[in-house]
Amino acid sequence: SATCLWCKGGRCVVEGREEKVGVSGVVFALVALSAWKSCASSPVTFEEPLGHVERVPIASNGAFKYRSYAEMVKEMRELENKYPEFVKLHDAQTEFEIAHAGECDEFAEDGGSQMVSKPCKQWFLVITNYATWTDEEEQSLESAVQNRPVVLLSGELHGDERVGPHASIEVAKLLAAEKDRLPWLKQLLDTRVLVIVPMTNAIGFAKSAREEIQQPDGVRIDPNRDFPFDQSPKLCMQTIAARTINELLRKFTVSLMLTFHGGTNVIGYEWGDYGHCSQTGKCDNAPDHAFMDALGKRMKEYAGPAGQWEREYVLGSMGETVYPVHGGMEDWAYGASWSGDEIRCQPETMVSFANPYPPKRTSRSTYSQRCITYLIETSTSKRPEENTLGSWSDQLLTIAGGGERGSGNGHVARNVRLAIAAIDAVRPYVLVIPSVPPKIEPVQRFGGISRTSAVMKAASMAKNASAVLITVPFAVGGVFSVDAVFVQWSTKKSASVVQSGATLRQSGAVSLENSMSGGASPESLTTYGMNLMSTVFFLPTNTHGEDVFFRVALEADSELSGGADGAQNNKPESHAVRARKNRLYSDTWRVQPSQVLSSDDSGSALSRLSREELKALGGWGVRGQLYAKEPGDGAGDGSSWAGVEVPGAEPAGNSNPGDSAQTTGSKSVWAILGGVFGVMTVGIFAVLGIIVGFRRCFLRRRLAHQSGSGAGSSGADPAAEAEMEFLAEWEADSAPMNQQALFMYDFQARSASNPASELREGELIRAVPLVILFILSGFVFILASERASCCTW
Repeated sequence: SATCLWCKGGRCVVEGREEKVGVSGVVFALVALSAWKSCASSPVTFEEPLGHVERVPIASNGAFKYRSYAEMVKEMRELENKYPEFVKLHDAQTEFEIAHAGECDEFAEDGGSQMVSKPCKQWFLVITNYATWTDEEEQSLESAVQNRPVVLLSGELHGDERVGPHASIEVAKLLAAEKDRLPWLKQLLDTRVLVIVPMTNAIGFAKSAREEIQQPDGVRIDPNRDFPFDQSPKLCMQTIAARTINELLRKFTVSLMLTFHGGTNVIGYEWGDYGHCSQTGKCDNAPDHAFMDALGKRMKEYAGPAGQWEREYVLGSMGETVYPVHGGMEDWAYGASWSGDEIRCQPETMVSFANPYPPKRTSRSTYSQRCITYLIETSTSKRPEENTLGSWSDQLLTIAGGGERGSGNGHVARNVRLAIAAIDAVRPYVLVIPSVPPKIEPVQRFGGISRTSAVMKAASMAKNASAVLITVPFAVGGVFSVDAVFVQWSTKKSASVVQSGATLRQSGAVSLENSMSGGASPESLTTYGMNLMSTVFFLPTNTHGEDVFFRVALEADSELSGGADGAQNNKPESHAVRARKNRLYSDTWRVQPSQVLSSDDSGSALSRLSREELKALGGWGVRGQLYAKEPGDGAGDGSSWAGVEVPGAEPAGNSNPGDSAQTTGSKSVWAILGGVFGVMTVGIFAVLGIIVGFRRCFLRRRLAHQSGSGAGSSGADPAAEAEMEFLAEWEADSAPMNQQALFMYDFQARSASNPASELREGELIRAVPLVILFILSGFVFILASERASCCTW
């Protein structure tokens, strides 16, 4: 009944008996998988130690403090100046040519403390690794959804709800400041685009007011009733806040959005409108409900309580956990592209400005509003006491901030964790761990070659001496369940000798639902935030001077993505879920086999392929330079390397066609020799049968002659009787030839003390041709013997 929190030496360390694994002086415990009760039965393995993993604590930066509008703008400008390769600052008024709601105080540009009155702008940060994010990617719908998904954080729509703006700005600081310390965060920056609008209702935040207060006449409008979904055309897009979000969804293909609020303690997802919810708050499930609920649980568990100040979040649909509304941002962002009627807004506010908002900007788009959006009600108090916000600490990203009273935990701290969990889960990924290079070892170190015959053994040793076993440590992130993992390898299709292969699919639908909480160790989460695993595959060293490329491939979340084996009944509508359907996630590396065994440091022979390098190769599959062999295509898993069995490997089921260039000659020789041996064996048995049959024929004629000549005599010839008895016994014994052990194949089970030498299914398969040959020879022997004994030949 115990849940395996992590594995150590092939056994589970269970709840209540906490143990941690020392790795080069660094406390390093492997991540929990709640669905796995036993480490030994895992289809992909946890191994310890994986090697030295450097862990640097998060730099302490003091307690979280409330900021003014001016201080928030100053903080964003400093982030851009300090990390220009990752952070860029924009404002909606300049970017989208929209109006502003009024004037706000800002610091003067000379860097002093003097305040000046300026237009109150909707500032937003765009955070990603700009060195690898091209303009082509930014403008491509397919690229935005499939390659670098966009996550949007809205700090607030109601200006008096103060936790969200500060949590969102701290997320930006964490990613930018800690990317070099924590590989997990660097991975997120490399593979996601994060858009943060800390003060969506800018003037409301500046004046600490719920509504957007539009100057000069002081009109107050609630931005979260201002979106064209279950709303009147005259009552939508009236606020600058709503127009800003609309423009951002027009510019970016947003897959996931978090909108922070305050006043209760809830994580809510769609639906929350009166079109899908009753007056009592009972709501229909959205088509993407399974994913919404799974991610909601992960955010809830990873966020945990706000220290001693607030319990864990309540999770459910917005209509049921809060109340239904007309014109809510969350339902509009998720469903306006496909649910209900098109609504073109005709706002009558801000018309005196030179740039009134045109109705055509609210025309229905088939892809803009397919964004799963979570309502985060951060606390029962809209402005909790400052000492309850938490602080920067070494435990900021670990198990609920160290627990109820953990160091630095609080309202802002837990929502930083919540946001990071959401950013991570927007798309699955697999990552070979760079700080723990793959281990390369010659095959001969793993128990020699399995027994067949003396000749085959010698040939096997010669061939497998040029193979190596590679152990690949990897991490999985953004995943809720691992459906399968396998390795594919290939030389270039343009190589002089092309080789490729793939291991078996290691499958088992492993649930990772609680991977970021519960049993997850602080060290593993702050180091990677992912689930650490490993797998093995075999690779040739003789590749005729060609580099070899391999990738660890991952299939995941079929039940959440509406895949062929999924349990979801409705067709998914969101970008986040549709992008998961029938997808393969992988990490590609290059191996230089010529350096594998010649270098003291075998890890130096491997290097990760950059995205640009992989793109130049055309990638894997039909259109690329690298063969994407189907899982189980042999050679990769070692059970049929170069046509010869390797000990200690699972059977692949078939050999790898990609190896034919290397092994065709040897296979042909053995095929010819096998054929000659078979024909000779059958022929020998036929000759033996004829000889024995003619002998029996001779004996019968002789006995018949003696019987005829001795008719009427009183006694039988003793020699004749002896001959007849011998003949009868010989025929009785030789009739069932399959009972005679003419040749013995070694099927004896090997010693259980040596697992590498245990009898395997592969040996039985290899024995089949020999058994067939013996049976055929037996039938030929019997047939020839019987025909000859009847004197018909």
